[in-house]
Amino acid sequence: MKRELFIALSGFLLFIISPVFGQDQSRDARWEQIKAEKVSFLTTQLALTPAEAEKFWPVYNEMEQKRWDAQKARRELENKVSEAEESLSENEVIKLTRDFAGSMAKEGALMSG
Repeated sequence: MKRELFIALSGFLLFIISPVFGQDQSRDARWEQIKAEKVSFLTTQLALTPAEAEKFWPVYNEMEQKRWDAQKARRELENKVSEAEESLSENEVIKLTRDFAGSMAKEGALMSG
């Protein structure tokens, strides 16, 4: 239950915080500010003690990085298909479809633990 709440709050927080920042900040600075706000918000909402937070955040950050990498790989596959849709052979389409399904399965496995 706590994990589902955590995942839902993470996604919600990203959608709520992102439009708040002005456009004069660089993308990296905004992203760092969002991450800092997320850490603060989740630590408070999950009522993590300092000892719990010390153990929790490295695991969470590792999971987030793996999830980000899986999403990036999926987006690259989507772009590859959309750019070459007309010129792909049937075998290439099958391979890309399998790669895409594999990337979705990998991302799903990360979320289900």
